[in-house]
Amino acid sequence: MSDDSTPSRTPSERPSRQPENKQKRNLVFIAVLIAALVYAFAGLS
Repeated sequence: MSDDSTPSRTPSERPSRQPENKQKRNLVFIAVLIAALVYAFAGLS
């Protein structure tokens, strides 16, 4: 993990109108996915 990765990511983090909405949707999607996985594992146990 080098600092070289940070500067490359900065331009993508800039407010461009829709990036925040997309990121929030992605976060919700991942959260639901993880919850479903945990639920499935709990049911299997």
